[in-house]
Amino acid sequence: SSVAASPDAKQLAIAQGHTIHLYDLSGTNIRDVAVDDVVRELLFAPNSATLAASVGPALLFIETSGGTVSAHATLPNAEGTGRQATRQLFSRDSQRLVAENGESSYALVDVSTGKLAALTEFLYEDHERGVRVPSHLHTVDISADGDYLVGQSDHLPTVQIWDLSTGTMLPELCGRDCRQMGTLVSLLKWSPTGMKVAVVLQGGLNPDVDGKVSLWDVSSHSPELVLDPAQPQAKVLAKRPAPQDQVSVASPPPTAAPAFVHTMAVRAVATSPSANQLVTASDDGFLKIWDPGQGMLLRQLKLLVPASALAFSSDGAILAVATTQGEIRLWETHSWREFPPYASKQGQINALQFLPGNRFLVIAGEQPHVAVVDLVAQTVVKELVHISRSSGCVGKTCAKKRTGQGEVVEGLSFLDGPAWLMTSSRSGRVVWDSTTWHEVERPSGVPEAWSGLGWNQPFVWTTTRTRDPKSMTLAIWDPKHNKLWAGLDTFTNRDMEVDHGPPVGLGTAMALDSQQRWAATRVGERISVWDLSAKVKRKTFHVRTPSHLYWTSDGKHLIVSTLNRKILVWSLETMAPVHYLRDPSVAR
Repeated sequence: SSVAASPDAKQLAIAQGHTIHLYDLSGTNIRDVAVDDVVRELLFAPNSATLAASVGPALLFIETSGGTVSAHATLPNAEGTGRQATRQLFSRDSQRLVAENGESSYALVDVSTGKLAALTEFLYEDHERGVRVPSHLHTVDISADGDYLVGQSDHLPTVQIWDLSTGTMLPELCGRDCRQMGTLVSLLKWSPTGMKVAVVLQGGLNPDVDGKVSLWDVSSHSPELVLDPAQPQAKVLAKRPAPQDQVSVASPPPTAAPAFVHTMAVRAVATSPSANQLVTASDDGFLKIWDPGQGMLLRQLKLLVPASALAFSSDGAILAVATTQGEIRLWETHSWREFPPYASKQGQINALQFLPGNRFLVIAGEQPHVAVVDLVAQTVVKELVHISRSSGCVGKTCAKKRTGQGEVVEGLSFLDGPAWLMTSSRSGRVVWDSTTWHEVERPSGVPEAWSGLGWNQPFVWTTTRTRDPKSMTLAIWDPKHNKLWAGLDTFTNRDMEVDHGPPVGLGTAMALDSQQRWAATRVGERISVWDLSAKVKRKTFHVRTPSHLYWTSDGKHLIVSTLNRKILVWSLETMAPVHYLRDPSVAR
């Protein structure tokens, strides 16, 4: 059972089994509200007019004056574990409710409609595997107005603030003071005004706050007061100026106004190799087709189950869309006529890859094998068992050893020319000859670590070492002649992190236009555009938390996807940003 009292002390709610009893404490009225499942938690809104009830996987909003359900909300579970909301908080105006949604996300719900207003996900970009994984928060507190969350996650050795109304991560709270691996935060608490945060941390680089209770000013991101149990009075620290936004003079940020493409996290992005079209898929269940150069949303398709992977055929005539439940849906991209779907029985699909000719599709899901499917016959013609090889050394002799049974594949890449398919798991990569489906144990002509550049590209990209052991270079490799074709950006590990904030690694990325005239590279948050005919860098600009790079099929526009549901379109002609893609129906 659960019990809650209204803030005005006039009502009492008691849950027993499938019934909520509403007691009027100023009189004798009792209203009973019957629900479909066991009630786990009750919470009154500040105005006492609404009662939130956690019933199974749903949230019910009950109008207390009449004892009727006014709205119903079902939260999307980011981890698919079936966990139910446990932490809830109403905003001061009683119009919104913040609810914990599993271990790695928080949902903001509109109380009047029950609709999801925003979803804040704590995801870590694992660039080695090319996937985003949940990052759990150890210590959390939500501001009294329900607008902000402060917490420490698995992958951030610092204290971070998130804007729950937009789902975006804001500048870190404690910066260098607690930026050290092993820093443990045991308490976080917002002040009633939301201007201060009380912190208890162990470790960090500031001895004034290590092991003590400290009060931090949010605007200046600095500690102002320290409470030490061993001292008779609090210690007041010198004030720091509020940090100013730093703008690179040589590389100013884009002037195009950012906008969102989906209401929830974007799971997959793909560009057509033959038409200037971009497709995005999101947890909101929509598949959206864009003309990126014009910034136009051409059409959108509502899926019953969200998509988790996308792939165009080599001529762009077919789009394959994989769902989180293993179904493969196929569209002809000229008329957008849908073909019969294919049930892969692989659970959530991690990656798709067409083979030349459009008939065969490679599917990697949650099963420890990769299926090669004949889309015409709707049958599996080959199953590839991915078994990585690990280095084992005896004395001074090293050899590659098998690591065990088949592994779940999380990435697929195809190389034209030798017709190789590369499958990637968490522990390694395997290269296959797609003409025989034999494993290529020692691929000739390519470096040990490489990535494909898409359809009709004779090159791969890789990272090479420099004379400086701390530096690396992004490079384009020519497999046909087994040599370096172009050396591009040189960088260090620090360059791959976000410019400002906690040391979050964003890794690197590269895209080549269809004529191999221009290359776009990304190192951390810096995007560079290279003229490959002269091997000269023509432009560098900054984008916050970028992810992947794409060129339109005509080579006129560069597309930069980001981790926060924004997609920038950049013009090669003007060497400047054009716009962010925007769906007018998406406000946040």
